[in-house]
Amino acid sequence: ALAQSRAENRIQLGVKVTEGLGAGAKASVGAAAAEESIEQIVDHLAGAHMCFITAGMGGGTGTGAAPIIAQAAR
Repeated sequence: ALAQSRAENRIQLGVKVTEGLGAGAKASVGAAAAEESIEQIVDHLAGAHMCFITAGMGGGTGTGAAPIIAQAAR
């Protein structure tokens, strides 16, 4: 799905943690994936005055990663 995205900037979260797969409905894995990719996330947030975080809740990636990304955006 990420490869088909038309977004100008894309980050695959937690390549090592998830082995290229999803978080398996585990928020702890989603959080670890965001932590693994935190440098890329911070680089993309540099210079931003506002950040909108859109994520699916109830699984692992969005539920776990969104708070990590929000903290990085502060």
